[in-house]
Amino acid sequence: MSQDKQDYPPRAHVVFCDGVRREEGGKVSLMGVYSQVLGFREPRVLMPQFCATFLVDLPSSVTKPTTIRLSLLDRGKPLFAAEVVLDQLPTPMTGRMSAVLPLESFGFTATDGMVLQGQAVIEGVLDYTSDPLVVLSMPDGPNGAPRPQ
Repeated sequence: MSQDKQDYPPRAHVVFCDGVRREEGGKVSLMGVYSQVLGFREPRVLMPQFCATFLVDLPSSVTKPTTIRLSLLDRGKPLFAAEVVLDQLPTPMTGRMSAVLPLESFGFTATDGMVLQGQAVIEGVLDYTSDPLVVLSMPDGPNGAPRPQ
């Protein structure tokens, strides 16, 4: 028995990356995508830009307007956050609200030992926390390559 997309529960996912670019035709490109580890040679690095990109899909039963709170956490403590009013987002023909919501930081300092997670909350509807992205100092380089002298 197949389930109509409108019957699915609210869902979210986070992709950590260096930046987001909006393309013609409504496409979104994520630049410099990270997986489980963000490795640097130094224990503290200033990144020009860092982004937690939230992919959110909500059923038509979520009434508009409603607000979603997006946060970047380090070991469960908020580093920065933003709120987005969902009545500003397009509703596709399916009746669901789907959106790509970048939470960007310009001049982000990544420090060895950080455990970064994205969090998306809509009161009473969605409470999502992503898998962690761990920041590690790798003096020998991310692939075991010797450090240049």
